[in-house]
Amino acid sequence: MRGVKTLVPLCLLLATDTMAASQKITFEELPRLIEERNQHVQAASLSRDAAKASTGHLTRSYLPTLQAGVGGERFASGLLGQKGQPKGGIEARLNLFRSGKDRLEEDYLESQVTGKEAQRDQVYLDELTQARRSYWTIVYERELIEFLQEAITQNDRNLAAALRRIKSGIATDTDRIEFEMNGLQLKQDLARARLGNRNSQRTLSVLLGLAEDTEFETEMAVPHLHDDKLVAETFEATSHRDVRSALADKQSLELQSSRAGRWWAPSLDLYAGYNLYTQQERDAPIVSDRWESSVGFKLTVPLFDGLSGMTERRAALLRASAQENRAAQAGRQLKARWAALKQELEVGHDLIHNVEAIVNQARQYLSRTQGEYQRGVKNSVDMLNATSRYIETKRRAAELKRDYLFSRSEALATLGR
Repeated sequence: MRGVKTLVPLCLLLATDTMAASQKITFEELPRLIEERNQHVQAASLSRDAAKASTGHLTRSYLPTLQAGVGGERFASGLLGQKGQPKGGIEARLNLFRSGKDRLEEDYLESQVTGKEAQRDQVYLDELTQARRSYWTIVYERELIEFLQEAITQNDRNLAAALRRIKSGIATDTDRIEFEMNGLQLKQDLARARLGNRNSQRTLSVLLGLAEDTEFETEMAVPHLHDDKLVAETFEATSHRDVRSALADKQSLELQSSRAGRWWAPSLDLYAGYNLYTQQERDAPIVSDRWESSVGFKLTVPLFDGLSGMTERRAALLRASAQENRAAQAGRQLKARWAALKQELEVGHDLIHNVEAIVNQARQYLSRTQGEYQRGVKNSVDMLNATSRYIETKRRAAELKRDYLFSRSEALATLGR
């Protein structure tokens, strides 16, 4: 009885309806909620948007730059003594030619956007897959709680029958003890199942950006899809975010290599300025004589860079080759994983149908054992075994359906959905 007194408060605590907010949710809503509320996804989206904001370099490179400066200078020149004079000016520069470097820079920035898009998709689908698994875990645990409650009710009936048999002298007191022990164990399992369900809801709450104590209203039983079209889908590895990310990195590195290989390329700039110099810079005592305007062009031709361009070019090409190998290996692994997932779905579907037939048999076996126990043909051990087998087969059926939906969630993520 001491165990019962210890267990009852725990069961009441876990069963008590808290003040948590209630949120009705369906499986189909998860993509939208992850998109809108998950901060990992929001952060990845901001990183992608930041990369997009950096593009447009080619257009900007042909816009003029304009700068103005104003200041003063104190100097001593010969017998003139200390003097303080203002200085300043305004200058404009215009890029006329960069030997294709601006186009390479723009292509590089656009390849960075492609990589960030793939990374953002990876984060989104990782978070969505976790949310889908958490959702089905919650549903499975709720179905398990229902099974355990059913088992407790059945055990109470068995205990009542045992007490009647003991009173009639056709059973011993050990029957009562066995059913009482089984009832305590079932209540412990129920308490653990409720705690696990609460923690699973916490996990989903965090993923969806909701309060940790949110109480979700979901389906109460794990469904089974009898006509799942997903197994007929085709998979293209090149569209997967892992491959796309590696190929985007490869492209970025190849562009870096091309840019480094053009260290020798000349550039041409047009410039114009209007400046006020001090008397130290222009030997003219009158201020108006120290104002100068200029306009011209400048051709810059690099002659030698200490082999840094060649070194950077080779290193970038090697890193690009590494990313190409990663993309190829990722593609092969993804194809193999897709084939495994399709097989898991096909086998899982067959197993679910098989276990549903076993559940029906276990239900019949329990019903007949109950009748035979009432007539004294079966004993308490037989009754306990029949009840446990029935509950276990129902749990196994729910577990197989849950695992099928886990695999299906991974398959959806592999397809980018």
